[in-house]
Amino acid sequence: MKARIAAGIVAAASLLCALALAVAVFHGYWRHRACFDESGRCFVPEDGAVHSADSLFLAPLALVFGILCIAASRYAARR
Repeated sequence: MKARIAAGIVAAASLLCALALAVAVFHGYWRHRACFDESGRCFVPEDGAVHSADSLFLAPLALVFGILCIAASRYAARR
């Protein structure tokens, strides 16, 4: 019973982390992917901000947390 509750908590926490990282990737890289230059920077005049292609490194972390969420959910449902 305690393992099932712990797996549910891990699943919920990893889902929140995966969603937060996915939103960060979307707003930092994906939305502006067409305007990056050879140095990996993109200036958006509407925002007045310079976005960097370095925010793409968050995508694998979002994937890892998503996989952890799926695994913990399956474990919680199995027991």
